[in-house]
Amino acid sequence: MKFYTGEGTFDLAGNNIPVFFIQDGIKFPDLIHAAKPHPDTEVPQAQSAHDTFWDFVSLHTQATHHVLWVMSDRGIPRSYRMMEGFGVRTFRVSDAEGKTALVPDLAAEVGAQLGLTPPSVDEAPKGFLSPAPSQLNRGVFPAQGRVIGIVVGSTTAVAGFDDALAVAAEAGVTVRLVASTGAPVDVDGAAIGPDRTYAATRSIEFDAVVILAAPEAELDARVITLIEEAYRHGKAMAFAGGFTAMDAGIVEDEGALTTESLADAVATLIEALGTHRVWSRLEMLGAQTHAS
Repeated sequence: MKFYTGEGTFDLAGNNIPVFFIQDGIKFPDLIHAAKPHPDTEVPQAQSAHDTFWDFVSLHTQATHHVLWVMSDRGIPRSYRMMEGFGVRTFRVSDAEGKTALVPDLAAEVGAQLGLTPPSVDEAPKGFLSPAPSQLNRGVFPAQGRVIGIVVGSTTAVAGFDDALAVAAEAGVTVRLVASTGAPVDVDGAAIGPDRTYAATRSIEFDAVVILAAPEAELDARVITLIEEAYRHGKAMAFAGGFTAMDAGIVEDEGALTTESLADAVATLIEALGTHRVWSRLEMLGAQTHAS
């Protein structure tokens, strides 16, 4: 957690448990030395998997307390959402009037002020692969600032790209052209260099993707991975240029559609971006996972 203040920028590191190996900072070098390999043999290299560390734990009650927490179920959180992010230490905070107060768990206090309540064990609905999506607001939001990737095949002639750019620009959406190599692509009869190549892009870069390839083309394995990741993460997808969802091995749903033109594909994705994710797909994938 990063705090930007008039006195400087401060980082607050958080743990998943409210205790730490030590309470006195002067003991920190002892903890580090205990976790290091033996100084004479450098064996073993697995840090705490040796007697030096466990000697420290058994002889230092605060470390013993910490290890009991780590070895409990709290040491294996279900997901990032289920990690509370304890700040471990107590902070003294002050308001604009100079009044101060001790805050034992600053991360939880800040989260509460932001409307992020601590997770409960019953919070995660069965219909999700992860409980994190269940915390997102299901409203409709502007698409401004989002990024759409247009993935083209190695021999694909891209038609209607300028129209698609105009549609995206009107909504404040950025479009990135992804091709098999860095060589220029035939775009509306002109040679245009791509923004990304198959080897240098990942699905995380895009909020939605358009797959534009010849129907008979055999998809590159890296494109298949990108499609699978985008689908699994509930991102909106569109298929155009005679290439269909079926060609990509994807079952069409409200967020994976085949369109007539590239401009139609971009317009469809911009509308879908308002809901952030394809919630019905996430629920379906989650139900399949829990059933298996």
